[in-house]
Amino acid sequence: MPPVLGGSLTVRAVSSVAGWVDRLDASAFLREVAQSGPLRDLVTGYLQALFGQISQAAACNRLHSNEERLSRWLLMTRERLGTDDFAVTHEFLAQMLGSTRPTVTLSAQTSKLLT
Repeated sequence: MPPVLGGSLTVRAVSSVAGWVDRLDASAFLREVAQSGPLRDLVTGYLQALFGQISQAAACNRLHSNEERLSRWLLMTRERLGTDDFAVTHEFLAQMLGSTRPTVTLSAQTSKLLT
């Protein structure tokens, strides 16, 4: 999304789970957004929702415990994938939560989240 807002293309995307991905050259995407009213409206709505999620996540990261943040991340991932089974490492979860791997392990044990 940074190019839509006039930002740079020096962005790294990370997939948290296995699957497929579609890629589109940024310049082609920007041309399509500029030419298509419905696509522009869709992208604008997506950006508004994305910034709302980012704002909420920032507040949650400040106010909630690691156990609560872990629960939120697992529930969001489960909802997006539509399955209870997905493989992630404690190290990856630590990166997503801004904590350490041992903290994720303790949080999962405390919350009885991971089996």
